[in-house]
Amino acid sequence: MTVLANAPAVSVLASRSVAKVSRPRVGRSIARERLFRLLDGWADRSLVWLAGPAGSGKTTLLGTYLEGGRTPVLWYQVDLRDADPATFFHFMSLAVARAAPSAAPMPSFTPEYAVGLQTYSRNFFEWLWAAFAVPPTLVFDNYQEAGDAGPFPELVRDAVLAAPSGGRVIVASRTAPQPPFARLRAERRMAVLAWDDLRLTLQEAGRMADLLGDAPLPAERLAEWHRVTHGWAAGWALALESGLERVPTDAEAVPEAVFDFFAAEVLASMDPETELFLLRTAPLGTMTAAAAERLSRNPAAAEILGRLTRQNFFTVHKPDFGGGYEYHPLFRAFLLARAEKRLGAEAMRQLRREAADCLATEGMAESAVALLREIQDWPSYSTHVMALAPDLLFQGRHRVLGELVGAIPAERRAADPWIDYWSGMAGLPFGDPQARANFAAAHDRFVAAGDAAGAYLTWSGVIDTLVLVMDDGATLAGWLAAFDRLRRTFPAFPDPAVECRVLTSLLSAQVMTNPWFPDIDDLAARIEHLARAPEAAPLRSTMLFYHTYLHILRGQKEAAQATIGELDRLAQSLGDPPFLRLLATIVSTVSVNLLDGDWDGTVALADKGLALGAASGVRIFDAALLGQKGWALLNGGRIAEARATLDAMSRDVPRLSAWDMGFVQYLRGIERYLAGDLVGSREATRFALRLLKQAESPPSSAVAHFVLAQVQADLGDAEAFQHSAVVRTFGDHMGNRVTRLHCDLLESYIALVANDEAAALAGLRRGMAHAASQFEQFHMFWKPTNLARLCALAIEHGIEPDTARAAIRRRKLPVPPSHRGLEAWPWPVRIRTFGGLRVFLDGDMITQPRKTAQRPFDLLKAIVAFGSGVREEVLAEALWPESDGDAAHQALATTLHRLRRLVGSEVVLLADRKLSLDPDRCWIDVQALRHLLDGPIAIDLAAEHVAAIAGLYAGEFLANEAETPWLLDARDRLRRKVVRRLDEAARLLLSAGRPEDVEAAYELALEIDPANETIYHAAMDALVRLGRRVEAAALFVRCEAAMRRYHDGEPSPAIRRLAVAAKEG
Repeated sequence: MTVLANAPAVSVLASRSVAKVSRPRVGRSIARERLFRLLDGWADRSLVWLAGPAGSGKTTLLGTYLEGGRTPVLWYQVDLRDADPATFFHFMSLAVARAAPSAAPMPSFTPEYAVGLQTYSRNFFEWLWAAFAVPPTLVFDNYQEAGDAGPFPELVRDAVLAAPSGGRVIVASRTAPQPPFARLRAERRMAVLAWDDLRLTLQEAGRMADLLGDAPLPAERLAEWHRVTHGWAAGWALALESGLERVPTDAEAVPEAVFDFFAAEVLASMDPETELFLLRTAPLGTMTAAAAERLSRNPAAAEILGRLTRQNFFTVHKPDFGGGYEYHPLFRAFLLARAEKRLGAEAMRQLRREAADCLATEGMAESAVALLREIQDWPSYSTHVMALAPDLLFQGRHRVLGELVGAIPAERRAADPWIDYWSGMAGLPFGDPQARANFAAAHDRFVAAGDAAGAYLTWSGVIDTLVLVMDDGATLAGWLAAFDRLRRTFPAFPDPAVECRVLTSLLSAQVMTNPWFPDIDDLAARIEHLARAPEAAPLRSTMLFYHTYLHILRGQKEAAQATIGELDRLAQSLGDPPFLRLLATIVSTVSVNLLDGDWDGTVALADKGLALGAASGVRIFDAALLGQKGWALLNGGRIAEARATLDAMSRDVPRLSAWDMGFVQYLRGIERYLAGDLVGSREATRFALRLLKQAESPPSSAVAHFVLAQVQADLGDAEAFQHSAVVRTFGDHMGNRVTRLHCDLLESYIALVANDEAAALAGLRRGMAHAASQFEQFHMFWKPTNLARLCALAIEHGIEPDTARAAIRRRKLPVPPSHRGLEAWPWPVRIRTFGGLRVFLDGDMITQPRKTAQRPFDLLKAIVAFGSGVREEVLAEALWPESDGDAAHQALATTLHRLRRLVGSEVVLLADRKLSLDPDRCWIDVQALRHLLDGPIAIDLAAEHVAAIAGLYAGEFLANEAETPWLLDARDRLRRKVVRRLDEAARLLLSAGRPEDVEAAYELALEIDPANETIYHAAMDALVRLGRRVEAAALFVRCEAAMRRYHDGEPSPAIRRLAVAAKEG
């Protein structure tokens, strides 16, 4: 995952651009009550669409209809630029800022929103409507200018869908509604005022003639002209202006022929000064009086414009635009054609050049650029485009800049490497491969020309393109090496802004590919110093992001948390824009995941980040957030959810880089490992390593090697140690003690799987030596059962057992089947039955209640006594022998519920009408004893075996409990089994010649069953064989007393003979 900051530019386009969002002032015009009633009748419609040709009176109708209304009006003049969403949202924001200055600003539509355009659009218009206490009327005038192939129709539709009650959108367009609006029309949320409705009626034409004409118009002539003009308002206005002396004979040529005819007639009758003024100002289109005066060289420009406006002469006054004016587009087109003929091509070319200068001076740089493009004045065009470029980038209008730069001919681009630089900047956020080529080509030319600023900035651009996609580590390494040559060529940076950008690019590349770079901390500190200026906030945020990641790679938890806090505060100080909020969220997610091991917390943070990205439209972090979520889910054992997350990452993220795909394969390898598919896991992880090598990402490669080492160990492949060595080398480079201790534990596991317990214990001692303070960092993946085996081994051998137990609890490790008898494991529930019932929950003993609340404990005792998988009917009969079947079953169900509340519902299992205590959550001394008794006895460990029995059998089974038949039977069976095992151990010890251990084994057997004559006989025989006759004779005396006490009889003849032999021997 990589981060890209915008250029440190803060300027915006000049405030003159508000002409586009200014409401036109309507000159003398009639009130068209017929259409007003239609519009009033559609007050409940969210959208009203006016569709009619140019000059049909749409703008004038709306201007008169909305004039003096009680609701606010936002008037938006649509033009070709609005096909670009960033441009559209920029100017719409200006409209809201002017109409509702107290409204909180909306984040600019910068490149990171491009993938989530629809989300951003919905949010934008929700913000727009909410900015007004009274819902406004939103007018889109000249809608057709934006074209219908791009996203603009959907954006306007979003404005309609977001409109609250009382809010309304009105569109004035030359075209009919497009398919995106079909559903609104079907749902009767939209009304259309069509061309037939907009045509002037004969009555309206007459009223207009009375208003604008010099004399009353005869009814016959009025009807004739109305027929010819088809009610076209602009044509009728021109006809009235011309005096209505001649009527066109070709009625089918309306409206263009009418327009051209009367425009010519009007100009023919116009005074030369005004005509020349119109021709010379036509290139401007939109102008202030000052600009018109400068271009026309006519000091009466303001007076002429005012008169044209008052006469409704295709000139609109926009008072909010510094007293600016705008010609009707068709009228301007006619004027330009007329001027071309009148003034000549070369003069018009020069006039357009002068007009561009005027527009640039007035702050209308984009209009100036459009003019220069028309006349193909590429040197001036290039200069203006590059001057405009920083503003466009700051506004997020990278695609607009790309289109402007792309129009420059190749020969002109060859003359100025800065053109390629800005072309690269335009394509950079989108991963455009051509962007890197443009930067590289310009870089060579800047170096050759000795231009330090250009050389450094294009080097930075190349690095940013490579880090953004992380697809080509070899090329990135080559460009990093080129930096040293660049520093020798240009020892001093041209200015701090260039230095800050270049060093930020260097930091991002080094952290991702060479995080042990010797001067990396000094590099971050230098950027920290340079990036204090407000305009450098994006670069500062990038630095903090990568510095945090560096701390994580080093295992520096406190330092990482400190930089996360700083990034969070930076985001807050800048109004919490989604980009920076997501930046803070992603590093917090990584930190919680890798340093804290809080899997549920990681999932929650990742989901929060994904929701913020979806809500804001900033989707460039989706792959990283989904990857972190997948890692946490796998660590937390939520395999199905992890698989769904990985599927979403592969399916929904538009473009996955080699690094992204490598991380997906790495997680796939873990998923298959946890599912038991060792071969599938090995292949997926090997594929991940190939991709990560292509991306040149040592940190990510190290974690993949760590997983592959475990998989290879389980497959019995000696290659496992090689993978561990790679990880250890990475940890040594980073100075990360945590990574080194994990490698010690990894090598211990590899040895354990290979049945080399001595090597396993040696590695475990090394790894656990510093684990108490650092073991709880989680940047390496452990299969839970693998780490559980190591922790069990550590506890068993007294190697930092408290640390091992803490890790078991923190990671919720499962007890290995081979160690279910290990009492020192941190069991949630521990039950001791020998010597009396004692129940421990998380180490604390719970007190048995009074007799009235004793039943849950009775059920617990019965389950323990009968053993695992006790049928319900057996328990019901044992505990409620006098109740009938249904009553006993109901009593059992109630008691089971109470027992689960006492010890935990997950501890008491019910399956197939059989009850058990979960062996992974509950340790029971009698179960541990049964496991011990059922296992083999190694002759060299027989004494330890006896000691283990002694540690468990600490008194009579469930002593001091009511002696029910089932309990007495369980006691007797256990007693006999233990005594038999002790006799077996004693015989092994006898054969090994260990008299003290033999005596201890028989002594324990007789403590457990003091009336067992068979054990007395075996013990005496063993003592005689060992030459310990005095002890054998003394044991016979004990036997006599025991037989008289417990059996009211005498020892058997056989044991008497053995006693005599012992005395005589």
